[in-house]
Amino acid sequence: MKSMGVWAALGASALVLAGCSTAFGRAIRRGDEASARDDLVGAAVAYREACGLRPDDGEACRKADDVARVAVEREVERATAGCETGDAVSCLDALRAARDLRPDDPSVLALVDGAASRHAEGCGRATAPSEVVPVVGCLQRIERQVDRPGYGELVRAEERRAASVLGSLLVAAKGAPGAELALASAASCLGVPSQEADARSRFLEAATLPVRLRLDVGGAWIQPADLCASLSSGARCVDGSSAVLEVGIRGVLGRTQHEVTKEERSISYAVGSVDVPNPAYITADRKSREAQRAVSELEPRAAIARTHCDRARSDSMGTSLGSSERSLEDRLCDEARILDRLLSDRQSTLRSAESEMSRLQPTVSETIYGKHRYVIEHHKWWTSFSTSIGGSTWEETLELEDTSNPGFAPAGLAADPLEAPDRGTFERWFGERLAAAFSAEVDRELAARAELRQRDCVGPVQWDPAWLQCWAEVSLARGRIPSGQQLLRDAGGSDAPRCSAPKR
Repeated sequence: MKSMGVWAALGASALVLAGCSTAFGRAIRRGDEASARDDLVGAAVAYREACGLRPDDGEACRKADDVARVAVEREVERATAGCETGDAVSCLDALRAARDLRPDDPSVLALVDGAASRHAEGCGRATAPSEVVPVVGCLQRIERQVDRPGYGELVRAEERRAASVLGSLLVAAKGAPGAELALASAASCLGVPSQEADARSRFLEAATLPVRLRLDVGGAWIQPADLCASLSSGARCVDGSSAVLEVGIRGVLGRTQHEVTKEERSISYAVGSVDVPNPAYITADRKSREAQRAVSELEPRAAIARTHCDRARSDSMGTSLGSSERSLEDRLCDEARILDRLLSDRQSTLRSAESEMSRLQPTVSETIYGKHRYVIEHHKWWTSFSTSIGGSTWEETLELEDTSNPGFAPAGLAADPLEAPDRGTFERWFGERLAAAFSAEVDRELAARAELRQRDCVGPVQWDPAWLQCWAEVSLARGRIPSGQQLLRDAGGSDAPRCSAPKR
């Protein structure tokens, strides 16, 4: 096993590039990080991406190739023991990463070819019809994983051989159209052209249950062909005495009833607008007037108080005052200061009120709403019908509903016109119900016939004409046209072959 040290030094310059913000740099960084974890496969994938982004970067591409080579060598070394002793599927799974990195690596392909060869030997080689089908399925099981031309040719050859074995049985199957279809379809499934279409036509003509329909629908516009189209692939309508099963249906479609109920509703909508006094402006104006009045009332008192204070100070200048004269001056000036502060507060209140009022509009627009009354009509139509078939009679009722209103564009109410069903709506529904009843009656008969016929072809697939004819008839009676894919599935079990396109 190669050591990381052998090639770790190869990317010293790439570590610098990893700092780039480009996709190339990010790919290099992922590769370096995977290398540090000893994840050689992850590193090789990342470096390969970097080389794809810059094909002209010789160093990055050389590193991608070197790391891929070392990673493949390690994967091969790990897988060798299992591939030589284990099953092919496990071997091919173990080599998947190596094949992705180096699809043409000789050591990888040698293990793949060896595993495929041992698997083919294990599948065996057979000549009996009961054995060739599982052999083909066994070979096909690993074909996609092997993906090698030689193995694909081996599988195609075995498919042709198996188809030839099945085709050789067609001679003995003449006169048994179900067996002919089963064998021809199986051969076609294995990729060999056959007369499958002709065999299918002959079988359906011979094996489908002929049914005669007697239809009485009381004048309703329903044709027997409408009901016959509902039958499964196991039955067909016929006229006259060739019918094996006769089904009589009598249906009566009643008169259509109609009921209307009305519901009155109303909707509000805008019809215009009008300017009205702004309540906020009115409040602000009232506050402004009150503040102005408070200022106007206080201004004269404050002015008088200031005058008295100034006069008292003037009288005291240059004279010696007694305590009583000094006390009068202090009282007058204190009163003046108090009134001045109060006046300042009221003036501030006035300015705030005026500022608030200046931001408001005297009037605002008010939407005028109207109310529109309208009527919703609820319509209900219904009709009942009775059906008699196979001795049973039952009744059903179909109801349809719709609503309508005239609409009113000014309120954004869209009109909802009435969509009334016509008589044909009920007749079509009546026809569908009759067709379902007819189909169910025929299916019950087919199921009973299939159950009875199944007793002749139980157990594993047998390749004689009688058994295959029985198998085909049972499949058809259960609503499935016999197919080669289904026959090979039944015959191959877990190793059932898959169908491929016919080779021309």
